[in-house]
Amino acid sequence: MNHVRDYLDSAFVLEADIDLNAAPYNTDSGWTPIGTETQPFTGTFIGNGHTIRGLHINGGENIGLFGSIDRVARISDLTLEGADIKTTKSGVAILVGNMLGGTITNCRVSGNITAESYNVGTLVGYMQGGTIADSSGSGRLENRTFSYTGGLVGRMDSGAALIRSSADTTTAGSASTGGLVGANAGSIEQSFARGSVENNAGNLGGLVGENNGSISQSYARTQITGGSTNVGGLAGLNGSKGAIEQSFAKASINTEAMTVGGLVGENQGMISDAYANTDITAGKFRTNILVGGLAGINRHEIARTYAAGTIDSDADEAGGLVGKLESSGTVNKSYYDQETTGQNDTGKGTPLASKQMKDQHSFAGWDFTDVWKMTDYPSLQWEE
Repeated sequence: MNHVRDYLDSAFVLEADIDLNAAPYNTDSGWTPIGTETQPFTGTFIGNGHTIRGLHINGGENIGLFGSIDRVARISDLTLEGADIKTTKSGVAILVGNMLGGTITNCRVSGNITAESYNVGTLVGYMQGGTIADSSGSGRLENRTFSYTGGLVGRMDSGAALIRSSADTTTAGSASTGGLVGANAGSIEQSFARGSVENNAGNLGGLVGENNGSISQSYARTQITGGSTNVGGLAGLNGSKGAIEQSFAKASINTEAMTVGGLVGENQGMISDAYANTDITAGKFRTNILVGGLAGINRHEIARTYAAGTIDSDADEAGGLVGKLESSGTVNKSYYDQETTGQNDTGKGTPLASKQMKDQHSFAGWDFTDVWKMTDYPSLQWEE
């Protein structure tokens, strides 16, 4: 592996498993990442189905097995197990600290990360561009001081794409924390998060903390705890450039945050053909909060959605679908189960009895040919 950093534009194929839990790689600062921001790895690294175990890094910026990779880089078919990483600098992950571009395919990582920094994820810390596909991360992440912590990727810029990938982690962060991605301005497709996620600041989501890109055919099944504002089962904040479609959250939320939703805490963008079956406990110690089965507050557009989870809250403004609907917001062809949510508000979502929620005819104008199907409640065609 040491030879790789001497030939940053070359092609490599791993022919055996590697154990890095040995001197000098498991002492002092440990492994020296391959590639820097000014001299990134631009070659091809094929793991060939092999495993690298015991990666140890203590300190540094843009750290992982690879420090930085660029646009033509290719990393594939690789597993990293038992990683242990600690730092106070930004760009932190087990595989790639700083992804300027390139492609990561069929890679799996696991381990523990303790950081006081920006852009922290198990697979990639900061994804400025490129594509990740068919990859996953697991383990524990703790980054309680700075922003952008995700179970798989800390931060995604526009032009970055995440496809068919997942995380199952215990993640604790600060602002913009998600079970899969801390902050997304790119595209996330056919991906999901499990495990647990918490933070002590704003924008906390089961899948994404802060979304200003696109999320489609994706979901979160996570336990969400804490947060100060914008807490959601799928996304804490869906920003003005954010679009969520054909996605869902089946999560649990326990928070005293200011804005809480089963799918999204605050919606400034577009949500369509989506649902939340999230159990919410919020506003038990403070009442001046906004809680909704789908969204805590809606400032833009929600269409063809529903909420069916429980809401246990003493909030001043609670809604079965939307807690507060701003004058700039619209809600179309959207419903909530008034029995499970315990709510009966109107004008920001249509209340239905549980029996009606399980009848396809209740959902006028929905596409039950290509988008939706009836199981118990409506579900999405792509769901198994």
